[in-house]
Amino acid sequence: MNWAPFLLAAIPGLVAGFFAYRSSTRVSRISAEAAANIAATNAAVERQRLDTERSKIDAEAYDRAKAIYEAVLLQLEKQIERLQKQVDRVEDQLSREQNTSSSLRTEILNLKDEMTGLTHSVTSLREGSEDHTEGGPA
Repeated sequence: MNWAPFLLAAIPGLVAGFFAYRSSTRVSRISAEAAANIAATNAAVERQRLDTERSKIDAEAYDRAKAIYEAVLLQLEKQIERLQKQVDRVEDQLSREQNTSSSLRTEILNLKDEMTGLTHSVTSLREGSEDHTEGGPA
C-alpha cells in the first residue's frame, strides 16, 4: 500500500489544522488580554465609584458638621449678646449705686460736721450754764 497519496491528501488538512490551532491560541490570548483589560477597567471603575461614594459621604459629613458648627456658633453669639446686655445692666446699676454711695457719704460727712457743731454748742451751753450757777446769787 502506498501511503503517499494519503499523506499528500493529509498535508492540506494538517496545515489547515495548524493554522486553525495557531489562530485559536492567538484569539484565546487576545481574549484573555481583553478580559484582563476589562477586569482592570472594571476594577478602576469600581475604585472610582468607591472614591466617589466616599467623597459623597465625606461631603455629607462635612455639611452636617458645618450645620452643627454654625448652629453652635449662632447660639454662642446669642449668648454673648445676652451677656453683654447683662453686663450693661450691671454697669448701669453699679454706676447708680456708686452715685448713691457718694451722695450718702457726703450726707454722712455733713451730718458728722453738724453733729460736731451741735456737740460744741451743747458743750458751750453747759459751760455757760455752769458759769451762771457758780457765779450766781448765793
